[in-house]
Amino acid sequence: MCATLESDIIWDMAARKQVNPLVEARVLIQSARRCCLCFHLNHDFSEKEGQIGHLDHDPANGDEDNLAFLCLLTIVCTIPERVSTRTTKLTK
Repeated sequence: MCATLESDIIWDMAARKQVNPLVEARVLIQSARRCCLCFHLNHDFSEKEGQIGHLDHDPANGDEDNLAFLCLLTIVCTIPERVSTRTTKLTK
């Protein structure tokens, strides 16, 4: 289990641009809401709550090849400095 402090989280939305809804839908459909890291590293095929993350950590890069579905635990444990207010908008 991973622990993070709220003070460790940066709420930076300035550089983020809206991801094209069609691209967002394709990422969610292709992932079947399986976290790409849990799937590949732990062979965890379970559906998760999460959000679409930017692989290059650049919120301005909304290219489909740069986006992946990540579960909330993966996001908090691996990239806490990138957790944004979008975390509250869970994809269920």
